[in-house]
Amino acid sequence: MLLLVTLGTLYVAAGSADTATFDVIGGVLNGADGWINNIRVLVFGISALIINAIFYQTRLIPRWISAWGFIAAVLHIANGFLDMFGILDTMSLAGSLLDIPTGVQELVMAVWLIAKGFAQEPLTRLLENE
Repeated sequence: MLLLVTLGTLYVAAGSADTATFDVIGGVLNGADGWINNIRVLVFGISALIINAIFYQTRLIPRWISAWGFIAAVLHIANGFLDMFGILDTMSLAGSLLDIPTGVQELVMAVWLIAKGFAQEPLTRLLENE
C-alpha cells in the first residue's frame, strides 16, 4: 500500500498529462494488496499447522492445546481460500469468526508457556537424542 504514496507523488508531478496510466497502476496495486493478504493468510495457516503438529508429536505442550491449534489453523486456511475465491471476505464478520479460534488458542498457549513452560520430560528426551 505504501507504493500508492509513491504513485500519488508521481501523479502530482506529472500534472494532468496521462492520468489513465496512473489509474491503471493504482488499480493494479490495490488488487495486489488483496492477493498479498491472501498469501499471508495461507502462509500463516500452514506454519501454524506445522508448529502445532510438532507440538502434538513431541508433547512439549498439552495435546489439547496443539490439537486446538491444528483445528484453528485449518479454519484460518479455509478463511483464506474462501476469500481468495470471492466467497467470503476475511475482514467480514463471518471471516473474523473463522479466525477467533486461532487468536484464542495463541493466547491460551502463550499463557500456558509463561506459566508452566515446556514439559520437561519430552524436552529432556529430545535433547538426549541429539
